[in-house]
Amino acid sequence: MFAKPAAEQEKLAAAVRAAHGTEKLADACRAYRDAAGFPSQPGLVTVFLDCDEPELMIGVLESLLAHAASGEALEVTRGLRSQLRMLVDGRDSIVAGLAEDLLAAL
Repeated sequence: MFAKPAAEQEKLAAAVRAAHGTEKLADACRAYRDAAGFPSQPGLVTVFLDCDEPELMIGVLESLLAHAASGEALEVTRGLRSQLRMLVDGRDSIVAGLAEDLLAAL
């Protein structure tokens, strides 16, 4: 997949942020993912993790784990760490396991 130009990617990110807290969030996250892949920026990652769609949550967590495993620096805020800790105690066992693995990798 070829990355979208930065301006197009930012428009998609803005749409995800604008949809945060609405029923359109999962659709905005899917549009971003389909065009640009999963995000690695903490602010956008936290919005993806708020969408409550296991498919998207698993995808972003797996993407972050791969990023961490590659040895590249991964920016992680206190807010993201806190969100990951809450996901560890969440109802979806796959999401919980991935969140726990990511916390261990940080």
